[in-house]
Amino acid sequence: MFPQVEAVLCPPQYCGRSLSEPYSLPDDELGIRGNPKFPEHDVNGFRNVVIPETADVVAIGDSHTYGTTVAADQSWPRMLETLSSCRVYSMALGGYGPLQYEVLARRAVRYKPRFMLVGIYFGNDFYDNWEMYLRSPSRYPVPKELLNSALEREQHNPLSLEVEDFYGIGPTDAERQTDAEKERAWSLRYFLAQNSSLWGLARAVKNKLFPPRTVLSDEFETAVAALTPKQLEYASIFDGTDWRTILTSRYREVAENIDDPRIKVGIWLTRWAVQSIDHLAKENDMAATFILLPTKESVFVDKVKVAGDHNFYKKLTAEEDQIRRDLIQYMEQNKFVYIDMAPALRSMVQQPYNVNVDGHPNAAGQKAIATKVLEYVGLCKH
Repeated sequence: MFPQVEAVLCPPQYCGRSLSEPYSLPDDELGIRGNPKFPEHDVNGFRNVVIPETADVVAIGDSHTYGTTVAADQSWPRMLETLSSCRVYSMALGGYGPLQYEVLARRAVRYKPRFMLVGIYFGNDFYDNWEMYLRSPSRYPVPKELLNSALEREQHNPLSLEVEDFYGIGPTDAERQTDAEKERAWSLRYFLAQNSSLWGLARAVKNKLFPPRTVLSDEFETAVAALTPKQLEYASIFDGTDWRTILTSRYREVAENIDDPRIKVGIWLTRWAVQSIDHLAKENDMAATFILLPTKESVFVDKVKVAGDHNFYKKLTAEEDQIRRDLIQYMEQNKFVYIDMAPALRSMVQQPYNVNVDGHPNAAGQKAIATKVLEYVGLCKH
């Protein structure tokens, strides 16, 4: 239905430029890893200026923690570093989910951080877990009573086909691109198709790199005008008195559908990863804190007065609230430390998300996350 909008493959200052290096490379354990040669990446493939010998804080997550659509110094790990004076090392990449976070947590021990901050994004982390499980099913002890129905459904209708490409629904490539642009886009498409399970990203990246009229425009009117009739079956326009954006509830609902047994497996795997990370942190005298990151649609819930005007919006927000409540209950029962970012983002005066279809926090949203996390981390003195 929709692509993984969260994993647009370039920071804003590089989108629209011809890049000789891809954002990510294939990785046997993680599926993909950041390319050390991509602009702003360190030798580990993460978005940092330097790699410290030790860090006060390690931030682990997906593109919401990486800071897709904002400059590097506007991502919440960098903002936290500025606010706290702590050494913060970011280990985040678009397309990752909790199972990758668990792997990264083990690698983060080398930096001897006091805090391990792990961002869990409700928008597609459960779907990412399912895809990661399919890569290496023997690694994860999923209960058979959950797994059997999930595998049966996957055999008949793969979930990856349901998470389809929103950006590809529109003008043809021939209408959009010059021959040179087609050649560059095809190279990226071939790379992802051959080396990454995140094939749904290919056309999203292509359209971000070569946008004549695009649903990713920073101008609300331009983004709205770019929507095709087909896209409007999946998206809806919200133009409120103070906040405005394009909602993608139908896509989001696929990745949070609690009636889908594969999403149930993804939620179970999130709990498994949380437990594993917390245990690892305690063993190494670190404090693990899990940052619960809502979808843009969920943050807009108090602004949207008539949910029926937006397809799947009511169902999506109800499902996400249920998942959030259940996960919080699980964390409280097990004494895991968490930060629920939904209330803080919903109460902001300035809109914390972009006006287009993109679901990442903008600079204001990233700062709100950093400010909230600061309450848990505190100030560092060096």
